[in-house]
Amino acid sequence: MPFQPHVHFHPDKMQYAPRWVGALMLGPLVMATSDVHTWQEAGFDFNRPFQGAILGRDTEGVPTLALQGRMFRPDYWHTGNSTHYLLLDMGKVKKQSQKQQKKAELERLMAVARERVADSVSWAPHGYARMVKAMQAQDAEALKAILNTMRPSNLAEPEDLSELLSLLDEAKAIGNKSDSLRDAIQYAGMVVRYVNDGSGTPDLIKKAMQQLRTAMTR
Repeated sequence: MPFQPHVHFHPDKMQYAPRWVGALMLGPLVMATSDVHTWQEAGFDFNRPFQGAILGRDTEGVPTLALQGRMFRPDYWHTGNSTHYLLLDMGKVKKQSQKQQKKAELERLMAVARERVADSVSWAPHGYARMVKAMQAQDAEALKAILNTMRPSNLAEPEDLSELLSLLDEAKAIGNKSDSLRDAIQYAGMVVRYVNDGSGTPDLIKKAMQQLRTAMTR
């Protein structure tokens, strides 16, 4: 199968917005031209990529690519000054492509979210509620972040800590703490860290609160 033309984009393609910096490729070959001497001459209309391009070979059998009045040959063939990075005006193409990519990403995320809706009992409630809200808003960025941070139903969420944190503040405010209260405060602090790190369970929260209440009444 003959090599097909395509574009290899430079990492700094946005530097010359709305044009994109890229090199024309023919299969694995970087194509260069001696017909471009300045950046002003390096502009190409690429809203319809490779329209009118003519592929061929010269008398030496070297692959050629004729495009918009310039002749390109593989970079290795050139011995004098040549240009392979061009300014490609692809504004319409890129905008359309970006929209399609965003749409595809949203559809992918929505598919994952719908699977979790069907298995709602397996997910912790606060993260699940945030996911449903993002689905309704069709917010891909928020939905992606939420899906990545949702916890299974056997794990506690930071929202579950409110009562424990309030009780912990009360315990810390007590003067002349007993050893049992100090131990209960230390244990409660550990539970808070575990929950915030994503490894704490509702049972740990319940146990921490029981220990604090018991130690505070002594």
